[in-house]
Amino acid sequence: MAKYGDATNVSGTPEEVRHKFEVLAHHCADARRDPATIRRTMQVPLFLNEDPAFKQRVLQGMSAATGVSEQQAARSILLGSVDEIKERLHEFAEAGVQEFMLAQWPRIHRESLKRFSKEVIPAFR
Repeated sequence: MAKYGDATNVSGTPEEVRHKFEVLAHHCADARRDPATIRRTMQVPLFLNEDPAFKQRVLQGMSAATGVSEQQAARSILLGSVDEIKERLHEFAEAGVQEFMLAQWPRIHRESLKRFSKEVIPAFR
C-alpha cells in the first residue's frame, strides 16, 4: 500500500482510524513516499434514526456481529440524529478521513439518505 496504493479504506472508531493512518504514514516514510498522496477513505454504516429502541437494537446487533462492546460499536458507525451523525463525522474527519462511503441501513429507507443529503452534507462544504 505505502509504495503503490493510491487510496486506503478503513473502519473502526475515530481512535482506531487515526492509529491506522499513523501506521500508514510510518510505512510511507519507509517507502520514501508522501502519505498525503494516498487518499484516506472510510466505509461506514449509516443509521439516521432518532428512535431510542431502534438505536439500541442496532448497537446490540453490531456488538454481536463484531465482537466489541456496544459503546465501541457506537463509535465506529453513524447512528442517531443528524447532530449525532455530524459529531461522529467530525471526529472521523479529525482522525484523517477525507471521504466517506456510506452503507445505508436499512437499504430501503431512502428518507434517511435524503435527510443526510439535506441536513448533514451542507455542514461539511
